[in-house]
Amino acid sequence: MADKKYKIVEKPEVNRLTIWLIVVVFLCCNGVVLAEEAGSTSNQLSRVEREADKGHFACVDLEDDDIKSKKRTSVGPCIDFCWKIRKYWALLRKGDQCSCINKNDQYKEVDTSKCNKRCVAKNKWRQNCGGKNHFSKYSTGYVKEPDFDAFDKFQLKNLRQGCFKQKKALTGIELQTERLEQSMCIEFCLYKQFKYAIISNGDLCKCISNGNGYFAPTKAKCSVPCSGNKKFKCGGTGKTFHVYKTGYHSGAGEMEYDKRFEDLSWANSTKLGKTMMF
Repeated sequence: MADKKYKIVEKPEVNRLTIWLIVVVFLCCNGVVLAEEAGSTSNQLSRVEREADKGHFACVDLEDDDIKSKKRTSVGPCIDFCWKIRKYWALLRKGDQCSCINKNDQYKEVDTSKCNKRCVAKNKWRQNCGGKNHFSKYSTGYVKEPDFDAFDKFQLKNLRQGCFKQKKALTGIELQTERLEQSMCIEFCLYKQFKYAIISNGDLCKCISNGNGYFAPTKAKCSVPCSGNKKFKCGGTGKTFHVYKTGYHSGAGEMEYDKRFEDLSWANSTKLGKTMMF
């Protein structure tokens, strides 16, 4: 029987520094995981307490425990929903139950540790959405909007030029808010000294100085309800606009200061309420 031939393979010498690096990385990674798991409750409460210190958060108990709720899986959508229906406070409970209350509704603050339920939505902020029987309370930033009644329905009809499709890029400023009404847009553009106010998508107001050559007749309908008052129509979708004259002319001189359009806190939501060039 022939002798088997064996090949001797020399193992490379492992650098000691490499070994130490591997050990350190292993210990660090596992230490972070263990520390996070062990300290998750304390980290969570400290985060809640930080929000409470800023005035953005409180844990409350309501006298009316049967309050109506909508399913919202994180703080932002709940705040946005409550702002839209003109409520001052957004409440979250059980991880995904959103309710809205006003300033005069009765509640009492309790220890923040009772609102340690994580929101159902998975996001990087790891927010808290109340507890089993208590609510996380957040301010919506709601400010009661001013009145816009400079034009009655007959004047609005006379100012309206029709429904048009935008043909090319415009220059001017815009206001986008879910409080939009026809008169609001016209008054805003008049105050900003523009000749035309154009409205689309129910919540978008743009102010321009010249409409000639920028629009074309369209068969599309301007039938989108105004977000601020569903009884009226505020343009069409996309680049289909209601076009209004504002009544402004170059010899009108300086406009009187109007706080409604200098402080737009009433128009602000998490995304809307900004004036900008377009």
